[in-house]
Amino acid sequence: MINKTIKSQLEECRKLYFDEYVKEMLDEFGIDCDDEKENIKQEHYVLRCIYNISTPLERTWLKSDYPKIKKWHMEKFPTRWMTNNQKIAKVIECRPAFIPIVNYLFHHNQSWRGSHYDERIKMKEVADKITGGKRYTENGHEYVYSTFITGKAFYRGIIKATGFSKSLIQIYLKAFVIIGCLKELYKGKGGKGILYADGYYVPAPDNKLRKISFLIKSSEMISGLTRLPKLTKEYHAIKRVKRHV
Repeated sequence: MINKTIKSQLEECRKLYFDEYVKEMLDEFGIDCDDEKENIKQEHYVLRCIYNISTPLERTWLKSDYPKIKKWHMEKFPTRWMTNNQKIAKVIECRPAFIPIVNYLFHHNQSWRGSHYDERIKMKEVADKITGGKRYTENGHEYVYSTFITGKAFYRGIIKATGFSKSLIQIYLKAFVIIGCLKELYKGKGGKGILYADGYYVPAPDNKLRKISFLIKSSEMISGLTRLPKLTKEYHAIKRVKRHV
């Protein structure tokens, strides 16, 4: 009985501390302007960031205190292993384009449900035609690649979603291939686009497919991500020069 009481009191204290933390983050990073929609939009952004790095219990508290969170589409990255690693956390801080780009890539071809099913089937057929039915192999099993082609439609979508330039996005895609979180499956001639894979699909209980990203925790991936600033340095250096001209 005593143990249950202590546990309950500790959890209550932790909840109070977490509530104060959320309020401080909202005060520090929120905006106060006449545009109510902008204020709400920024509040949602701050809450999303907190949610993405919270524990399961803290996420339960957030959903209870902010009911709208239940309806939100939560971002895949950054994951806890990224934010807990000091080197990766510095990479995220100094290369702010990194997380929005990998999130777009992940969600771009994630779902095999509803209206997205036909899109995934069509993309699979296109990729199979280009690669001759190439599959991702792991532990003796073969899986369908999660693919996308960098054509006009792709760049139009990612530029609109992230606000980044095409040249910046291309630099990051090349860096991701070197790091290992992207695989280049085919490069079209005459600048017709590149077929990339950013993961693969595994069977899910509902007879659909679940996406597994190549961007997962491993010593090789952590080592590769620490190289991201260097791999994108040329682009950022050029931008700095242009600003000073």
